[in-house]
Parts: sequence; structure tokens; C-alpha cells
Amino acid sequence: MKTKRYNIVDTVALISFFLCLLCLVACNNSREYTPEPTTPAIGEENTEYITEPTQKETAVTEDTEPYSLKEIEHLAIAIYKIAGADYISDETRLMVGTVVMNRVADPRFPDTIYEVLMDNKEPFGRFYLTGVKWPERADTAEEWHAVDRALDCAIQVLSGYRSFDASVVWMANFEQGSYVVAYQDGLYFCR
Repeated sequence: MKTKRYNIVDTVALISFFLCLLCLVACNNSREYTPEPTTPAIGEENTEYITEPTQKETAVTEDTEPYSLKEIEHLAIAIYKIAGADYISDETRLMVGTVVMNRVADPRFPDTIYEVLMDNKEPFGRFYLTGVKWPERADTAEEWHAVDRALDCAIQVLSGYRSFDASVVWMANFEQGSYVVAYQDGLYFCR
């Protein structure tokens, strides 16, 4: 009977394989979503989503107005629901956030992010029916990256980044308003 002898290359390859497995397990465990005790889990119903947020909890930057965690989350939810697909660029996500903030600043629309999203007008009219909350799929491991991208884009927009000037308040998968400023990832951004 022959015995197989392992050489140093086999040993190093085996050790590398187990180290890779260990890293994968550690990365997956560090990505677990655990909400703060006062924050509802993604997809849960909560009356806090029904009322307008009022408590200011965080300041985004020194030169911008401080925004609450709820306002950041509301903008991220809008970005995720309208431009959350993996093929959609972060540039388009920032454009969606810009339209929301342009509407907040425009006298024809409500004055807060929450009210703009709950206003029964396209493209945000769907929130009027569903409420401003994360869809259930957002709580799955496959969607964490998309949720992170939406949150990052929301923070950039609330920090003062704007894709367009304040006149761009229309956005849809069809042309509207008086002038198309941009068409990207299947969305028209219009004046």
C-alpha cells in the first residue's frame, strides 16, 4: 500500500484555502444587520413612519442644515425604491435625491422630505399608498449593497451635493415638464 506524501506546496495550498474560508465567514458575520433598539427593523410597520419626523439627531456637515436620521432614511428609501437596481449608477441615484431636495426647496411642493414623498404626485405618489418604509426585500443579504448605496447617496445629497440646479423638479420614465435636462438609466429628469 502506497502512502501519499504531502509536499510543502500542498500544505501551503491547504492552509490558504482554510484561511480564505475563515475570511469569508468573518466577512459575512460582520455584515449582519442589527438595528438600534429604538429603530424598527427594515420592513416592520411602525407609526413613526406615518408622522413627520421632528427630532434632529445628526448634523451631516458644518455648512448644511442638520438632518435627522429619519430624514436620511426617508431619502435613502426613495432613492432605493426608484433607483435601487444594481445596473443603475450612483450618479442616477444622486439625481433622484436631487429631485427630492429640489422639490423640498420649491414653493409648489411641500417643505420636508417626508411630505414630498407622501405628496400624491408622481414619481413619489406610490409612498402615499405604501408609506415611507423599506420594502421587505431590503432586509435580505442580497440587497445590503443596494441599501448601502442608497444611504451613501442620501448622505451626499443631504450634505449639499446637487446633480442639477433647483429648477429640475420632475422625474419619471417618461418626459414631463417643459424641458428634459437629462435621460439616464431609463429616467427622465426635467424642468
